Amino acid sequence: MNAPQPNDRPTSAREGFALAGALLALVIVGAIVTGTFYAGSEEGAIGTSVLRSDEAMYLAEAGLNNTIDGQPRSYFDALADSSIDDLGTTIVSLPNGGALGTYTVQVRKQGPLITVISTGKAGRGFSRGSRTLAQIVRTVNMTFPQDRAITSFGGVQMGGNATINGTDYVPSNWTDSNCTDRGATDAIHSRDTTPLTTSGNSYQLTGQVKTDSTIADTTFSQFGDVTWTMLKGMRDKTYAAGASVTGTGPSVSGGSCNTSVLS
Repeated sequence: MNAPQPNDRPTSAREGFALAGALLALVIVGAIVTGTFYAGSEEGAIGTSVLRSDEAMYLAEAGLNNTIDGQPRSYFDALADSSIDDLGTTIVSLPNGGALGTYTVQVRKQGPLITVISTGKAGRGFSRGSRTLAQIVRTVNMTFPQDRAITSFGGVQMGGNATINGTDYVPSNWTDSNCTDRGATDAIHSRDTTPLTTSGNSYQLTGQVKTDSTIADTTFSQFGDVTWTMLKGMRDKTYAAGASVTGTGPSVSGGSCNTSVLS
């Protein structure tokens, strides 16, 4: 028989290593799966949070736009100085009828400045977002002569089948309560001592023709708080130079103003 050598070990002394290795592998795999699941959950939560935050911002912008564009001038003029007006909460629905969220608007007036504050909220439960936006605006006084049809620095020449009617009226298909019917007003105000020159007898003139010495250069360049340059900057329709403009007047389609008609 051979005597046992110092480095020899019984076979049974190595049997526990496989179990320890398997447990270690399970722990490592479990940690990887858990970490991946946690990272995926966090990414999903972040994405949902960003989506709800964006939706809330869009809702807050809708509150600003609908208040500034939707409220009539008379509303802002009627606000008392240093007053705060809560316009309440509006629900915004999706095309399928579901609710996207809400916006709550508050209007504050301080002197000539008006601050509109809109808070949009989207989502529900743990998946929700809220954003608040504010915009400072001021009303602009834009004044034009309203007691005549035409204001002219020089005399007006009228002939052919031209028509000048100084009568003010609200078109029959307009229902805006902010329109004021001034009734019979003048036809022409001109600085010229001969305000009107006519030819033929086919023209139609309704209203008084007057010489107005108060008409000056600024009459055609300053309109309340608005200058002629500012007024030109607000235009959304432009005629080509030298174009002949005829048939101007309201155009209605489906009960609303048809803004696509240039005239």
